[in-house]
Amino acid sequence: MKRINARRLSKEKELPILVFLWRWKVASTSAIFIRFRPVYNWAPFTAYQRMLKLQTKGLVEAKLVNSKSFAVWTLTRAGFSAIRDELPLLKEEGYASEAPEHDLYVLAAQFGDWLPKGTVDDVAFFTEQELRRQSAETLFSWLPPTTAHRPDGYWYFPKARPNSLISLEVEINRKAFTDYVGYGNFYNRYKVIESVVWIVQSTSLAKKIVEAAHGNLAEYRDI
Repeated sequence: MKRINARRLSKEKELPILVFLWRWKVASTSAIFIRFRPVYNWAPFTAYQRMLKLQTKGLVEAKLVNSKSFAVWTLTRAGFSAIRDELPLLKEEGYASEAPEHDLYVLAAQFGDWLPKGTVDDVAFFTEQELRRQSAETLFSWLPPTTAHRPDGYWYFPKARPNSLISLEVEINRKAFTDYVGYGNFYNRYKVIESVVWIVQSTSLAKKIVEAAHGNLAEYRDI
């Protein structure tokens, strides 16, 4: 892969945006504005202008969400190349979003009200992208020691109490019942995960997930 010289980019005002897009896969202009306004003291519309400049450089592209008029930003191959040396050790090369709408919901749910802060002392975020791509030796000790299942992300609260790992699952499309049985087995087994936040489209799907989690009654935990 041909790499763009990262020195041609602003280390203060461009690379952080590209790394942010790699972690979360997609972001709306509004999310980028909210995330980086406290850092750069942006005026209104500055985020859009910044993203257009990155697009002109071939580092990002706008993708329509679910064939609708709403667009999100995502990295290009050149954008990933530009930040490759800024990332942790990877076991798998990659950056793209297979489901932009789903990943936008994940960003909104996982980062939520923390978005303007970027990082906070009492919350650690680990994204599905990081779970999928990073080398095992770079993963935190508080993560489950398995790749049997990748949730859409984790919240970790190191100052709250010993058991403070919470998982996020965003379900846009209904899966087979056996898939949810597998999810239930995963969460029943790894008790380091205190809770799971499910975001679903209907009450009937929520009931289906709970029913599937009961599949192994000997291990079932109501989380």
